[in-house]
Amino acid sequence: CFHRYVTRRKAGGRQSTADAGKTIKSVGSSIRRHNEAMLAKESRELLCSWLPTHLRQAALVWIAAPGPANAAVLFAGAEAPLQKADGRLRSVPFMTARPTLAEASRVALRLSSAEFLSAEEAAVVLPERESTAEADANAAASAAAAAAAAERAAEAATRQAMAAEATAAAEAEAAALPCELHKAAAADNAELVSELLVAGNDPTLTHINFGFAVAYDVAKSKEVRNAFRRFMAQHPEQWDWRAAHVPSGLTEEAEAEREERAREKAKEKKKKAEKARKERRKQEEGARGAARAALQEATAGEDVVALQVALQTMALVSGGGGGAACGGDDEVAAAILAAEARLATLRDPDWQRRKEREIRAKAAEARLGGLSPAQERFLRGEPATKPR
Repeated sequence: CFHRYVTRRKAGGRQSTADAGKTIKSVGSSIRRHNEAMLAKESRELLCSWLPTHLRQAALVWIAAPGPANAAVLFAGAEAPLQKADGRLRSVPFMTARPTLAEASRVALRLSSAEFLSAEEAAVVLPERESTAEADANAAASAAAAAAAAERAAEAATRQAMAAEATAAAEAEAAALPCELHKAAAADNAELVSELLVAGNDPTLTHINFGFAVAYDVAKSKEVRNAFRRFMAQHPEQWDWRAAHVPSGLTEEAEAEREERAREKAKEKKKKAEKARKERRKQEEGARGAARAALQEATAGEDVVALQVALQTMALVSGGGGGAACGGDDEVAAAILAAEARLATLRDPDWQRRKEREIRAKAAEARLGGLSPAQERFLRGEPATKPR
């Protein structure tokens, strides 16, 4: 009897049953999966070794394999040791315990034994046994259905594994195909691309390593794409350029014409920029001239606020924060210096007092109709002239 660690302690059930619901990556799960595979392998090898002798010569073959996993060991696959169509197969018609040598001996002894009952005993025992036999038949049918489902699942898994293996082999084979043209295009090596095209590399081929794209679509720079277009112009019939995704050929005349258009465009752009610069400079000079005129006008007056505003405006249009150093030219600098000097004068307390006295004197003169020179000197705060 073979015994291996395949059940999950405390949780119960085989590891394969737990794997059906989720992915488990523990060390214990890996050990249990390995043990399940080895248990099935050893059981099959033993049964296959009995095929020429014990199983071929037996009149009846009694089996007790509850569950899909156990049934798959006996019936699943092309090399299964037993076939469900074998008429000698019988299910053990009673419950069995853990498969040990003692249990196997007990089952064999009971299957080879016969009981003799009296009429009275038979009337009591036979109905019970008939119901038990019916239950056993139902259990056997369920086991057979489970075995069939396990066989179908095993076959589907085998087909999926074969398909996955074939796909992996095809991808590996595709990845091993040459892709020098794709690599050169991806590396932005226009010179190597031209050499490979001359050497006969097919630009219509796709490659798995580059997302099944053609070499032209892999190119990142305009120079590499132009290498494809130049070769197309020189060899228009060599390849299916539509399949290679190359839009059109690029001849020397077309390239020269394109460069000429680019130069003309750059020249026109430069011309427009120069014109805009001159226009902007003209506007700036006009604004500076108007600000200088306003500053000179405010300097000639006596309005402190107007002079301050004119100075700030002059500083803005001259590109600085104020002062003679930010004037922009000699005339602007002179105007700013004169305005600052005038502003200092207007803010001087002595000048303001003299201005107030002049204003009061003019007001008094207007009221009295005229003042004598001595009165005017008095009102202005000047010393009186002594008589001779």
